[in-house]
Amino acid sequence: MLIKFKTLDISTIEKYDSQKMYQVYDKWHQIAKESFESEQKCEDFENIEHIVFAGMGGSGAIGDMFAAILSKTKIHVNVVKGYVLPETVDSNTLVIIVSVSGNTIESSSVLKSAKDLGRRKRREGRLFKFWVITQF
Repeated sequence: MLIKFKTLDISTIEKYDSQKMYQVYDKWHQIAKESFESEQKCEDFENIEHIVFAGMGGSGAIGDMFAAILSKTKIHVNVVKGYVLPETVDSNTLVIIVSVSGNTIESSSVLKSAKDLGRRKRREGRLFKFWVITQF
């Protein structure tokens, strides 16, 4: 069986990728290196027992990678590639929302849910952590 691949030219890619996200994907190695080398604030993970990664496409792939890395630890990991936070999210959960564009509808929906849950937990006197990671 012969498989043929069609090569796309830039004009065809830009027809479907009006925000030119392909340029961001081409720079991921550089973005990751700069982020790793930048000075970051340390977070307290002492009570974190559950991590939820939310993201679509390549942004969701980072969650798959961390789920594999953390599979041998006591930390439970969920990867959400849709609109809804798992029911298991509580004050010992860290929710990490990843969106290269910053406007993915699924990631925005999870962010809204995380904010709502954070407000409810705060009223109960408990803290709830979530991070948003975006290129823009």
